[in-house]
Amino acid sequence: MKTFCAPLVLAGVLTAGAAAAQPLAVGANVGTPGLGLQATYQVSDLLVLRGALDGMSLNRDEAYSDIAYDGKARLMTAGLFADLHPGGGAFFLSGGAYAGKRELKLSATP
Repeated sequence: MKTFCAPLVLAGVLTAGAAAAQPLAVGANVGTPGLGLQATYQVSDLLVLRGALDGMSLNRDEAYSDIAYDGKARLMTAGLFADLHPGGGAFFLSGGAYAGKRELKLSATP
């Protein structure tokens, strides 16, 4: 995992200056909440607005020690944020909220 993440972090650091010059950016991500889309809009050098949407659905049927398990997970979250860049650079203060629904169902039949 470290081998995979290190090049991504390095690429992000190297391209951060070029990306900051664009007023609108859209990206995709993979993480604990699932697959996601993010969008940012630079209102000014001081203010950047961000929106995010993440979701995942997973169904598994497994049997262990003669017990049948049926599991379902559904995750969906959305967020809206405002980032304040007091010096106009990479440092920023962020405020906002995530809201969503997370559902997990597990049943077992001996």
